[in-house]
Amino acid sequence: MPTEDHQLYSRGKYRLEWDRRKDGTLRSPFLQIIWYDDAAGRNRSKTTGTAEISAAEDELDRLWLLLERGQSICPNCGRPMNQAGNHLLTTAIADYLLAREKRSSIASLRARLAHILDFLDHTHRSAITCEQISDEFVDEFRLWSSTDPVIEGTVNPKMRERAPGTTEASVRTLAAAINFAYDRKDTLFPARFAVLAPRDVSRTPTYRSSIEELADMFRYCIAPKPPEGETWSDKMIARQRQYRENLLCFLQVSVATWCRPDAAHDVSTAPERDQWISNARVLQLNPRGRRQTKKYRPALPVPYRFAHILDATKGFFVTVKSVRKAASFCAGWKRASRRPMP
Repeated sequence: MPTEDHQLYSRGKYRLEWDRRKDGTLRSPFLQIIWYDDAAGRNRSKTTGTAEISAAEDELDRLWLLLERGQSICPNCGRPMNQAGNHLLTTAIADYLLAREKRSSIASLRARLAHILDFLDHTHRSAITCEQISDEFVDEFRLWSSTDPVIEGTVNPKMRERAPGTTEASVRTLAAAINFAYDRKDTLFPARFAVLAPRDVSRTPTYRSSIEELADMFRYCIAPKPPEGETWSDKMIARQRQYRENLLCFLQVSVATWCRPDAAHDVSTAPERDQWISNARVLQLNPRGRRQTKKYRPALPVPYRFAHILDATKGFFVTVKSVRKAASFCAGWKRASRRPMP
């Protein structure tokens, strides 16, 4: 059994080692290639598939040339292959979106990658390939993105500053698209740039609504009042109450469950979604058929009064995709819409 590693072959940051347990025995009969991945922030390894040092050295050379020089080596003759990395980034993005078409997050994926495509158009780089995407490219994109505002609405568009977390979401999705192309063997190697962790680019919201503020929000929906100097008829008040009905539903489910806005919009009593279990007064925020994500949606008991409201509901509890317009006049709403606290 091999007992020493210090005389084995190395090239740059890549080295040959035996994979050993704590007691010194081998986990694998084959030599391993070990290197530190700067993007992942950890050591990585790849088996050589051989116990012969000379053959393992050849495998290490092939990997070094592939990852460091983008050059593939023929495993049979050992000569450089004449293929150059030329997979267009725009093609990789289109393929990735097509493959993710059925996912619930497809709208977010499209928006994030559309921002990348806007950058390519702005910098005249539509012909750039996946192999050319580097840390320098991503840093340039971050700088450009920080100056490109978010435009909301089409009739009366409003502009707001783009948050660093929004920019990094595009970088994260870009890496996913390139890695998808790599898994399909369309490109020579996976994404080679570092993606910043959410905690490094976003601040956790610390604002929580008080009881008085929540009461004002509910009062805004239930007992509408005209602006100062105006008088509303009973018919007008009834119309305003109807207009704000979905906002009221959104407030009710948010306060009763503390769920995220997207989960609040997904709450439905339709039997095929298997969310509302009336006899147990349990609401499953994750509908049947939807895969759980890192933003976990639990099953939880609901208050007695809210249970009666759900029992009287048919289908979706909030029937619109957004309550932003109805909430725009509610004092303090934009701050308090971050998971209201009773």
